[in-house]
Amino acid sequence: AQVFLVLGGTLSRPTGTADVRVDDGERHGVRYGTGHLAVAVDGPRLTGNGYLGDDLLTLEHGVLDLATSKFEVEGFLFDADVVRLLELDTRGQRVSIGVTGEFALRGRIADAPGLTGRATLNEVRVAINDFRLANEKDVAITVDNDRFRLRRARFRGEQLVFDLSGRATYDRMRLAVRGLADLGALAPLVDPVTSSAGRLLFEGTVSGAWADPRLYGRAEISGGSAVVRGLPTPIEDVTGVVSLNAKTIRFSGFGGRLAGGRFGVDGQIELSGFAIQDYRFRATLDGLSLPLTEDLELSASTVTDGLLLRRGPGSVCQRPGR
Repeated sequence: AQVFLVLGGTLSRPTGTADVRVDDGERHGVRYGTGHLAVAVDGPRLTGNGYLGDDLLTLEHGVLDLATSKFEVEGFLFDADVVRLLELDTRGQRVSIGVTGEFALRGRIADAPGLTGRATLNEVRVAINDFRLANEKDVAITVDNDRFRLRRARFRGEQLVFDLSGRATYDRMRLAVRGLADLGALAPLVDPVTSSAGRLLFEGTVSGAWADPRLYGRAEISGGSAVVRGLPTPIEDVTGVVSLNAKTIRFSGFGGRLAGGRFGVDGQIELSGFAIQDYRFRATLDGLSLPLTEDLELSASTVTDGLLLRRGPGSVCQRPGR
């Protein structure tokens, strides 16, 4: 930080002004970027206002008592991009979280815990590639001794609505989520899927370290369908249950119609952070018919016939394993 002082008064009680410029502020491993603060000095008591970063964080009023290291701040956020401000890893995705609201906080400038206060966010806008999400009402956050509490807040997208609540610290969190989604909202998030439909009911918690979260809960899919690049026909009538247990996602009872037949899938995915570490699945097929050329088709069934190549209506030319 750079500090420019104009002081008078006495050594025991100085008075004057200070101009503070920060090139790269940081607290608890979170980087806050550049900033500017204009300060009035009256003995050990400092008051001021300014901004932080390029994301329009405005300090309307601030007080710092050098004798006790205590501070109080009040201010506003205007369309602050949390992803850029906190330098979150988006893994190559186009992600932004715009926040507008007010805050009032107090604590100590030392590293000892003690941050207390509140924040009210009037607007929270989330964009992940072409997917959009925003809060329905004000989001209320309280802070008590460096513990953050999110009161239940409702978020809504074009085909999604869910409630979010929970508690967090600088390095850990426990959040509860419950909601309902039209599966059409998921197509922009999954690259091979060009369109989708259906109903997804979900309820669960996310807990643990921010860098290594654990998922618990359940999601149920009904009436699902999707058009997937590379498949000759849409997937239809999809139903199934997804169970989340810490780092494991289990798929059970999944099934649907594809290529004139039916398929079933059971299996699980092991996660490391948000990345897939391992997976294993078992699939069953019954009566699938896939056209290979104008007069040649492949029929597949793990239930009865195995694989069959057919030339013309009903003419079997090959049946591997029979």
